[in-house]
Amino acid sequence: MEKSKGKPLTGFHLKLIAIITMMIDHVAHMFVSDLPMDSYQIMRLIGRIAMPVFCFMCVEGVLYTKNIKKYALRMFIFAVISEIPFNLLSTRGANIKNIENQNVMWTLLFGILMLYAIEQGKKYSEAMHVTALIVAPLIACLLAFYMKTDYGYFGILLILVLYLTYKKPLLTVIGLGLMCTVVYALIYGVGMYFGGRYYPIPNEITGVLAAVPICLYSGKQGYYNKVVKYFFYAFYPAHILIIAALKSVIH
Repeated sequence: MEKSKGKPLTGFHLKLIAIITMMIDHVAHMFVSDLPMDSYQIMRLIGRIAMPVFCFMCVEGVLYTKNIKKYALRMFIFAVISEIPFNLLSTRGANIKNIENQNVMWTLLFGILMLYAIEQGKKYSEAMHVTALIVAPLIACLLAFYMKTDYGYFGILLILVLYLTYKKPLLTVIGLGLMCTVVYALIYGVGMYFGGRYYPIPNEITGVLAAVPICLYSGKQGYYNKVVKYFFYAFYPAHILIIAALKSVIH
């Protein structure tokens, strides 16, 4: 991203915000029976900030990575690695063989491939670009839907919105606001009508707060080396395993 003077946050800071808020959310989810309801709800609300930030970093990754194939391959490898930890998370430590849902890294991977297709279409012609803008999100949403990935096609659309509003702070706020309220209500309202799971809308509304760190992003990478790079990938499965182990010890 082009560097913006006066903005305090780097890519390193955004990733820290994302993994910390995600961890808070997962602790609440895993220890729901041990927490006061108010504490549980506050932690889940904080956790909603994580996904939009992760989605924004995927947009950054596609636009500025030196090798998109290696980037997608890393996401694929860690999506596979994260399946058993995610099964523990989704069943609150009860089952490592749960195949009903897949982890969020699959959603991010499909979003990355979607943006790559759109960017490739842009290089050829306006017609190809428009076609890619329609077809790529449709395919990514269908993959997320049929694989039942975490955040599903809502996550895909979130990545698309952050891509379309990239470097436009006001539109980013508006886009996130609409995604976390109106679009969320429509998507999961329809899902519930057809027998899907119910997701309480108030939780998702706080996702719009992710616009604050995103809009304060300077475009600078910040502290970075190979250890840091792989730490952020490995954190997802590793922290779930640690939380699951703690629950096993406590209970």
